[in-house]
Order: sequence, then C-alpha cells, then structure tokens
Amino acid sequence: MEFEILSSRGKVKISGGENEVIIPPYPKMIHPPQMFNEPMVAELKWNGYNVRTFGIGADIVSILRGGRPDDRTRDMILEHYGDKIRRFFEEHGNMVLCGEVIGKKTMAKYKAVEFDYLIFDIIELGEEPRFLGHEEKKKLIEEYGFNYVGDVGVFDSYGAVLKKLSELPGPEHGVEGVVLKALDGSYIFKLRYDMHPDMFRSKINEEWRRRERREEVIFAHFIQGYPEEELGLMRGISIDEFREIEREMESFYSVPPDELERRAQEVSERLYRMLESAGEFDDEMKARLRRVVNRYVAKELKKAKKHTGR
Repeated sequence: MEFEILSSRGKVKISGGENEVIIPPYPKMIHPPQMFNEPMVAELKWNGYNVRTFGIGADIVSILRGGRPDDRTRDMILEHYGDKIRRFFEEHGNMVLCGEVIGKKTMAKYKAVEFDYLIFDIIELGEEPRFLGHEEKKKLIEEYGFNYVGDVGVFDSYGAVLKKLSELPGPEHGVEGVVLKALDGSYIFKLRYDMHPDMFRSKINEEWRRRERREEVIFAHFIQGYPEEELGLMRGISIDEFREIEREMESFYSVPPDELERRAQEVSERLYRMLESAGEFDDEMKARLRRVVNRYVAKELKKAKKHTGR
C-alpha cells in the first residue's frame, strides 16, 4: 500500500495493487456566522481525534486528519466494529466514514471509556466528493449499527444554539461544544465553549488560557474564525480569507522547489496583513503576531517538503 499526501489539509492518494483512491480532506472548521442563512443541525463535539476510514480492495485503511495512515487506530476500530465496517464497505465501496476516536487506549484526551469510534460524517467519493446530508447519513449509521456522535437539535439562530450549549455537559464528560452543519452537508462550523468565555467560563480549561501566550491565543482564535476582544482581536478570519490562504498553502505541494521559499514568504505576508486588519494591536504585539504567523506557515511548508521529498 502506497500513500501520497497531496495537500496540507490531508488530501491523500492511496494505491494498492490495481486499486487507487483519492480521499478528500476533512474541512478545517471555523466559527459560524452570527446570522444563519438556513437551519443547521448541532452535533456534539467530542474531545478525541478525527479519523477517516475507508476500504481499498480487500483492505481497510484509517488515516488521521493530516493524511497519515494510522494502523494502530485502524486495528482498534476493526477490533470493535470489524464485521460492521467490512459489510459497510462491501456495500458502499465509494464512501468514507469520518469519526471521532476516544478512549483510554487512544491518544484522545477523553479517556472515560475504553474505546469508541463515533461517526459524525460520511463522504461519498466521485468527481465531486460530497458529504451526505444529515438524514441520509443518520440512516446509514443506524442501518449498520455504528455509534453516532449525537445531535442536540436543529437551530435557525445563533442565540438558540448558545442557549442549548448552556444545557450541555462540559469537558469532564468529553464534550467541547457543538459542530454546526447545513442539513444537506454543504457547510460545517464549530462552536466550542471557549469561543464565549464570558458565558461558559465554568466549562473552559482556565489552565490552558493562563499558560498560552497572548499572541498565540490571538492567532489561534483568528485562524479558527472568532474574536478575542479582550486581547484586541475584533473579528476572526472570514470564510473567503480562510479558503484563499488554504489554496495558497496547498500550492506548496506543486510549485517548483526554487519558488517554495518565496511563495511561503508571500503567504506569510498575506496572512499577517489579514490578522493585522482584524484587530487593534500595539507595535510590540504586531511583531509577536508576525512571528507566530511565520511559524505557522513555516510548519506547513516543512510538511509539504517532507511529503514531496524536496
């Protein structure tokens, strides 16, 4: 089995014998808009890690979010759900299961159970891969007896979601917040408790907030799409801005080697300007933020070089 990572987001090509499949990345989620254009379903966001599982020929493969195969997690999934998984891919060989891995035997932070693989999405492969709509996905999850992350309702306003969040269990029960999705599967956003520290302070890991440097908190919140007004960040990155930066960083995998460093500098500058315009920072903080942005882009560049052998 050969693996080739095609983008920094985890798009990967897998070849085995006469079989070859390209698995799309799981989208990076940002903060939802304050105004909903359509109703969205809210699913529980568990404190585990994202694993995509699929079949290629007679083999079952599990990959982490960045595209790296993880045989240990795959073996645990098969130990608990092997017959169901194999039957699913025998009958739906063009689909990918996306789930959250939790448990003591894993690298997940939530360890109150031995192991589980909670399905939250199913991707249908093709020329234009698509996420199954909510009802279509739940029907398959129930039909094959998989465990589901769980949903807490369909909402048509941001305020209604916040009210529901106040009623949900906190991190001690493995829940970080919710993931909001369009009913047809076309949009995905995340809404964690720490995006509203004034409302959910009892559900936030304060030790993390004290330990993190201010510039790292600002950048983390910006890149995830929400403000941190106490630190001068007035808005998060927009969907269009985020997609622009993602496209630019994906180009690291295809541009000629002698252009990589220049391209990375251009992306760093563009991302920094977006961040600078999103808040009110003094000169010292601007310098710190620039360094954080540079490290972020350099990390993506390093991944691209490693996976392309440059």
